[in-house]
Amino acid sequence: MRQVFIFSFLVFNTFCLLATSMPHKGIQSLIKTRVTNLHGKAAVVGIVQGNRGQIFCVEGMDGRSVTERTFFEIGSITKTLTATLLADMVVKGEAKLEDPVEKYLPPKTIVPERNGKKIQLIHLATHFSGLPKVPETYAPKDLQNPYADLCEKDLYTFLKKHKLSRDIGAVHQYSNVGFGLLGFALAKAQGKSYFHLIKNRVLDPLEMTETHITTTIKQKEYLIPGHNGLGQATKNWDIPIIEGAGALRSNGRDMMKYLKALLGQGDKSLRGAIQLSLEPQKQAKPEEVEPAKYIGLGWFSRKLTPDIEVTWSSGMTGGYRSYIGINRKTKVGVFMLVNSHENPKILAEYLLIQLVRKKISL
Repeated sequence: MRQVFIFSFLVFNTFCLLATSMPHKGIQSLIKTRVTNLHGKAAVVGIVQGNRGQIFCVEGMDGRSVTERTFFEIGSITKTLTATLLADMVVKGEAKLEDPVEKYLPPKTIVPERNGKKIQLIHLATHFSGLPKVPETYAPKDLQNPYADLCEKDLYTFLKKHKLSRDIGAVHQYSNVGFGLLGFALAKAQGKSYFHLIKNRVLDPLEMTETHITTTIKQKEYLIPGHNGLGQATKNWDIPIIEGAGALRSNGRDMMKYLKALLGQGDKSLRGAIQLSLEPQKQAKPEEVEPAKYIGLGWFSRKLTPDIEVTWSSGMTGGYRSYIGINRKTKVGVFMLVNSHENPKILAEYLLIQLVRKKISL
C-alpha cells in the first residue's frame, strides 16, 4: 500500500511540475492529499515567498477543525530557538561559543571531559559534545511521556556518571540531553527558568506570544491530540529540566512569524543572532548526518537539488512531527506541523523546491 501511494504521489508531483504556477487551491489540495493518504489527522503548513506569506490548514481523517491557532508540539524545532538565545548572548558579548558549559552551571558541577578537553557551548549547539541522545542513568516511569519525571538531580547524576566514549568535537552525535543541557545552563547562569529566559530574549521580540511550554486552560482548547504510528491518540509530552531540547508548543500563527524572521523580516533586534545561528559551524560526514552537509547552531544544511540548498530543522514527539526549512538565497521558506507520526519532510521540501523555481506563487 505504501509503495502504491509513493508512486501515486510522485505522479501527482510530476503533474504539478508541468504547471506554470500552482494556485492557492492547488496547494491546499496537495497538502490535503498528502495528509489523508498518510492517515494523518491534521496539518498546518506555512509558506513564505519574498514578502508574502500564507498559512494552509488541513483537517485530517478525524475531521477535527484546524486553524492557525491550533497548537502542536514542535519537538526539536525548540532547539533552534534555544540556539537563537545562545547566539543572541554571543552577539551581545554575554557568552562565547568556546566557553566551557561548566562556566554556566553551579559551582562543583561535574561535567564529563575526555583527554583533557572540556565540552563547550558550541559542542552542545552542534551535537559534537560526545553526549548520548538521552541520559542513560534516567529510567522513565511512563514510556508514553518519557521525560515527565526528569528532575535536576537526574541531570547532575547523569553528568557525574557518564563516561564519554568519543573525543569531544570529533564526531557528530545527535543529543537531546546535550541541547537540553545548553538551555539549562544558560538559564542557570541568568538565574531564571528556561521558559522565562527564552520568552524574554527570543519569543517576545519575535512576537511569538502564544508559544509556550505549560498549557493554560484556555490554550488546551486549541491543543490538538497527537497520534502514534498506528493512528492512536497519544499522551502529550512533558519535558522538564531539558526544555531547550524540545518542550515548546506552538501554532501556525507564531511559526509564521518565526519563518519570516528567519528570512530577515520583522523585528531587527534578533536579526544578528538568527543569522549567526544559521551559519555553518561544522561540516558533517555523510555517515554521521545523512543527508546533512553542514551544521549550524541547531540547524542543518544540504542540497535539495544541485542548485537549491535548504537549511532546516525538524521535530518529533510521541504524537507530533514538525519541519521548518528555508532557502536563504531566494528568501523562501516552509514550515509544517502535523499531529501524527508521519514525516512531513518530503512534502515540505517538495513545496520548497517549487517555491524556489516559482512553480508556486503566493
